[in-house]
Amino acid sequence: MTLDQLFETLWKDYGQLNPSAVRVHDILTKKGETVLNDHVALRTYDDEKIGLEQMSKVFKKHGYVPKGEYIFVEKKLFALHFEHPDVAVPKIFISQLQTNKLSGNAQKIIKSLVAQVPDSQPGREDFCVSGRPWKVTHKEYTQLLEESEYAAWMSAFGFRVNHF
Repeated sequence: MTLDQLFETLWKDYGQLNPSAVRVHDILTKKGETVLNDHVALRTYDDEKIGLEQMSKVFKKHGYVPKGEYIFVEKKLFALHFEHPDVAVPKIFISQLQTNKLSGNAQKIIKSLVAQVPDSQPGREDFCVSGRPWKVTHKEYTQLLEESEYAAWMSAFGFRVNHF
């Protein structure tokens, strides 16, 4: 998969969940505007199997390098941003939830979700846009939401773009 194909796949998946973003993009381009994406944001949990290192592999393969490190204490997040030598290509921002800072119950739910991820999935080139590989109950989602919007979002949407 080329980098252009990867971005096309990311945008197509994002557009299916956010059709208004596609409409706005189309309106602007029809008016002759050039739409440039500054960055693409991805989310994950901090488990070794699916964490930031796994999520970033495909981007590193395409020449991206880490440029910045961020800690969001209140949201319990650690993040890196990656840049490509071609400045016209969007930055990649990957954050991961520090699950050890959540309650034991939330950690248990997240571990059960991660356990459902097939071992072959994190190695795929389209891993960052592979969707939700697990089943989550409404009760589990609600319990995660009580502690962390991020944890709940991940449980519901899985591996895909959070925003462009």
